[in-house]
Amino acid sequence: MMCTISWADLGPQRSAVRYTYHKSPEATMDWSSPQLRLTSQKTKVNISSSYFARGAMREARCMYDKAMDLNGVAKVYFNMIPTRADLEKDMEAQAISKLLALEFSALNGNGNDNNIDFIFTSFYELTDLPDGHAMKYFAYEPYMKGDYKKYSNNNGWVNPDFDPLTSPLGAAANSFSHFTWQHTLGNMVVVDLQGVSGILTDPQIHCRDVNKYGKGNLGKEGLAAFFSTHVCSDSCARLGLIAPKGSGGDTHTRTVGVPAVVKPTRSGPESEKDLARKMELSCTLCGSFHSIQRREFLNAFEKGIEVMCPRCTEAMADKTSASCIVPSCRRKVMYSVFWYVMKGMEPPKTCRECKKKARAEAASTGSTPTK
Repeated sequence: MMCTISWADLGPQRSAVRYTYHKSPEATMDWSSPQLRLTSQKTKVNISSSYFARGAMREARCMYDKAMDLNGVAKVYFNMIPTRADLEKDMEAQAISKLLALEFSALNGNGNDNNIDFIFTSFYELTDLPDGHAMKYFAYEPYMKGDYKKYSNNNGWVNPDFDPLTSPLGAAANSFSHFTWQHTLGNMVVVDLQGVSGILTDPQIHCRDVNKYGKGNLGKEGLAAFFSTHVCSDSCARLGLIAPKGSGGDTHTRTVGVPAVVKPTRSGPESEKDLARKMELSCTLCGSFHSIQRREFLNAFEKGIEVMCPRCTEAMADKTSASCIVPSCRRKVMYSVFWYVMKGMEPPKTCRECKKKARAEAASTGSTPTK
């Protein structure tokens, strides 16, 4: 159900806390047990009292976040009262899916014009509301224009309009799910893919640990359900993806084993045409949608640099300096206040060299390093 969309008539300003999941820049991801950092940021928000779209469980309302200075969409539950834990699991799944999508898109070249990305999302707490109120916690994402499509669900269904053997976009979506299983060494698979073109939202992760990623995580049965209908396309072949033993057949009696330690690979150098094509992404700081040349994306990805929209990139150029707090060092530390505010993190207190040394000492003693 869709109604008129307008950010001109929002409700009164309210105090809120914005929560987001991030991968620490210095962290190495262990896909057998992914660890993300949950940060918080105080802000003010204005939310429309009426919705412009309604699904089976949530309604979409126009919203403005003062700290980010951005319009977006509040996704509010109307037939249940979500807990903070519910929102944490959903947002963690979206953040992990986005990280996997960036890994996938970095490898998925060689003539494939369809990259995959997930919207950068957050969840909010309205601090003036008591626990148990329906709007105490809700999800947020940027407004996504375009023709919304569903490519798969969480129980093995694949949209026949996007057959992976005949549809390039269907092939990208289908091979991405296969990629997530192999890249995580059989620990999880990202399914329930939906969105506009290759920009997706609201995924479901099936994980061997059924206590993670919300009520839709069907564990080993979910892994088996995906592979019971999965058909490898040319995209799977280009990435060196392998079929698991025991896949197919009755999803409720079959299980999917752990793959051999074979990471997906990029099949050879990319052509100038591939490197020059535009990729559509959701900014890793504010979530806004932007285009970037594949050559630029790969250069940033290989250096471990976040790919941000032009607005955030420009704001990042404004640097502030501080002195390392280690008495024997006192080196100058340059950093972007904007980046730390958007991440909901405290500014650095030590220089890179001292931080590296502190992490090494902490690893040997089991203590917590200085930030």
